[in-house]
Amino acid sequence: MKELTVEIKNQQGLHTRPVKLIVQTYRKYSSKLEIGKVEISSNNIDFVKGDDMLGLLSLAVLKGEKLLLRANGEDEEKVLEELYKLIEVEKFGEN
Repeated sequence: MKELTVEIKNQQGLHTRPVKLIVQTYRKYSSKLEIGKVEISSNNIDFVKGDDMLGLLSLAVLKGEKLLLRANGEDEEKVLEELYKLIEVEKFGEN
């Protein structure tokens, strides 16, 4: 199992379009993916499945907040690398 923390850098945070891009990216791989919002005030992180669009939207993640991505499977490193690029480098193609 691999974990990666990413920061949301696009202006509007996680809304429908970025969540759809996360789900589409995840579905290209066989590894299992869980995503949780990193809360500064709490050590507990509630995770949702990487293909749960409503669950991801319910995290209500804004610009500057962080997600913890947890992947498990034979291509776990690849899915995390691609999601890192999508979220932090490309900013979902928004900014």
